[in-house]
Amino acid sequence: MEHFFYGLSQAFEYIGGVPCISKSDNMKQWVKRTDRYEPSFSDAAMEWSLYYETELDAVRPGKPRDKGPVESVVNKFYLYVYTRLRNEVFYSLSGLNNRIYLLTDEYNYNEMKKRGYSRMELFEAEERSALKLLPATSFRFKYRKAF
Repeated sequence: MEHFFYGLSQAFEYIGGVPCISKSDNMKQWVKRTDRYEPSFSDAAMEWSLYYETELDAVRPGKPRDKGPVESVVNKFYLYVYTRLRNEVFYSLSGLNNRIYLLTDEYNYNEMKKRGYSRMELFEAEERSALKLLPATSFRFKYRKAF
């Protein structure tokens, strides 16, 4: 859980803002009980959303039509990064992470085929203005003990 919410916070840091709605798959860290219309979210997810002032959402259970396009983009990004890393040797986790950050920037700034612009140019033109400001510090996950 701690690493999951840290990763989400780092994603917000990378894009430089907070979206109005944060949507995820129906994973246990995010959703306690799935429902087509009103899923119930975990306490940690609720705390995280309150901290960043973003609304939580989950894909529809069963056969979600909104999940396929996201999975396709994740697969393309994975292949882009993995094919470049597979023959490299890293001696520390920070070294690997730094290389992945560089490849992420490279992927986002590369011009897309048949489009004539990069993902970052599209993001800057259409989505950057819709982001809310980041809080001064990142969210810090707190473990709670049930009594």
